[in-house]
Amino acid sequence: MAAFWISFWVVAAVTVMSANCVETTFTHSAYLDAAHEKYFLQWRYDADTITFRVEVATLGYVGFGISPNGDMTGSDIVTGFVTDQGETFFYDRYATAKDTPTIDASQDWTLEASGENGTHTFLQFSRNLVLCDDTDRTIKAGTTRVIWAYHEEDPRHDTELMYHGGTRGARSLMLLSVPQYINHVYSLFRQAGTTRVIWAYHEEDPRHDTELMYHGGTRGARSLMLLSVPQDIKLPENVQSIYLLNTYNVLKRETIYWYRGFKVPDLGGKRHIVAFEPVVQAGSEGMVHHMDLYACLEDLDADLYDGAQHARHSHDYPRDWISCKITLVAWEVGGEGFHYPKNVGISIGGPGDPNFILMQTHYNNPQRKTGMVDRSGFRLLYTSDLREHDMGFMQLGVDIASQIIPPGSQAFLMAGTCYPDCLEKAMEEESIEKINVVGVHFHAHLAGRKMRMRHVRNGVELPWLGNDENFDFNFQQTVRLQREVEVLKGDYLILECTYNTEDRRETTLGGFSTHDEMCLGHILHYPNMKLRRCKSNPHRVAYLAALGATGFTFRGAKHDFVPTSPPRLAGKSIKKLLNHYVTWNEELKQKFQEVQRTGNTSVICMKTNSSLEEYRQQRVIMREPPPVILHPYGETDVCKTPGMGAKGTKMHKGLKKHINYKVFIETPANAENKSGRKKGPWWKNRKNHRKLNLSPWQHHSGARKTGW
Repeated sequence: MAAFWISFWVVAAVTVMSANCVETTFTHSAYLDAAHEKYFLQWRYDADTITFRVEVATLGYVGFGISPNGDMTGSDIVTGFVTDQGETFFYDRYATAKDTPTIDASQDWTLEASGENGTHTFLQFSRNLVLCDDTDRTIKAGTTRVIWAYHEEDPRHDTELMYHGGTRGARSLMLLSVPQYINHVYSLFRQAGTTRVIWAYHEEDPRHDTELMYHGGTRGARSLMLLSVPQDIKLPENVQSIYLLNTYNVLKRETIYWYRGFKVPDLGGKRHIVAFEPVVQAGSEGMVHHMDLYACLEDLDADLYDGAQHARHSHDYPRDWISCKITLVAWEVGGEGFHYPKNVGISIGGPGDPNFILMQTHYNNPQRKTGMVDRSGFRLLYTSDLREHDMGFMQLGVDIASQIIPPGSQAFLMAGTCYPDCLEKAMEEESIEKINVVGVHFHAHLAGRKMRMRHVRNGVELPWLGNDENFDFNFQQTVRLQREVEVLKGDYLILECTYNTEDRRETTLGGFSTHDEMCLGHILHYPNMKLRRCKSNPHRVAYLAALGATGFTFRGAKHDFVPTSPPRLAGKSIKKLLNHYVTWNEELKQKFQEVQRTGNTSVICMKTNSSLEEYRQQRVIMREPPPVILHPYGETDVCKTPGMGAKGTKMHKGLKKHINYKVFIETPANAENKSGRKKGPWWKNRKNHRKLNLSPWQHHSGARKTGW
């Protein structure tokens, strides 16, 4: 066969956003728009302040805000734009409705730098984490909902805002999370933000070196962050990967739990998993709700089940898999991968480590799509360079079979307690006096609003291990603690989950559908222990008593309690009573809330060497309710504490004139503006300009001049 060659030429061009020589560091970044190409946010924080930088594909105004719930109403907002003359107008605002946000009398956001090129606008600004101002929102640890918007044109004058239309959105972020990558120092000259690259080629060489023929349709463009901060995580050079992936033919069902088994390969001895990454197939992002990896309480034939796949509750689901209850890795919708702290890793391949892993995937398919195969799963990164400690992953909370949430509840709280005798016995088996918690993970469904992990010692509550006042079902991320926390023998750990069911008319039960609920939390800790579940549930008898039952018996066939008296309730299961014999009113709701606070419990204390039967029996035994916390922990409200306040907060009282922050960008005198016209005075380039009645322009000393 004759050989042949095709010659072609390539042209690439780039547009660079900025050339600010100011040294800066950003530890976090995220695209806020769904397409990941229009609105790029970077941020960093310290003990008192937070600094943001937005780079947005517009030459008009840009808006950014902190929202209570993802909506505009009640949000703390900043807006800014750069004129053709290089002047920047930047305002701290607040919204009381879905309308033009009001300029705040206290301008508490500080503009640090700004600019624009032919395609993008960037603004860099900062504020205190706590601002003692009713129109500003405090930024706390946990989930924060940020809102964003932009317009393709500048306003006609500095205080005006045109309606942004569809170029807006909201996203949940962990603004105060510990960064998972090394902090690199980059100048803004190097970290140039979004870069547009264009490409083209031709199937033939030009006839001479300076000639170019028209490329036709073989051309294109793409946005890239060429000089963005790399997630250069310090991993050993010999890190290797294991991929655990589904091959799921999507069924026409809204909720399905899909399981696939994997035999752990021979890794040549003990290794440490140092990170995991979700692998979500393109097109399945809205369908893959969560993925978990489990080891099993009982020994299984790993060769038999390697590659086997089954739906939960299907007739061929292996009974052996029912014992797979030891959580190794958990990922939920909206979350990212997680790199474990450098002193810990999950042991795999060594003596006593599992030789079989079961992957559970929850598919949420309300559109009931079919005709596709999903290959989502996990990538596990492991190394032979063993770390100092084996990491444990312990589940706290409430079993789903024990969750009952009344309809029409604004803030119904469920609580699961890890009792100290369970913790103490587990520590004694390992001959240790304490564990060190390095991270936490929360999980709930659509009605979940708040999650809190409480830590109690000798009746005194210590600072919370985790607290998320704005829990978002669509953003469930494992969080690394700012500092390790010691849990000692005798300590209580309590997981609280708060739900809102004001939009529901039926009782919400624990279950696997996203319309059912869960109340689960995990702690990442070292050293590892055999203890993997330390939970409590409201005892079934306590629920029956709240419904009016006065006598009870255990029905072994159903593995549940049923009432024996009064006659109208006798023999009926809790589920049947809730569905057909209960009318919810405020008195009954309060009784069920009291069951959570002061009712008897059943305790789950499951270890890796527990039997499945032992696990089942624990759910039947009645325990006393957890003790009352004598001295609850409360975060200090610096705005209400004498002698304290938001550091550096400027409380401008009665600002009578709108003040703008103005930044000058050095541009050639005859430079053309965005529309191609020569630049004249800003206000003369505006149509329908209205004369402004404003205070004299003031140069903002904190902002930096930028050149292009």
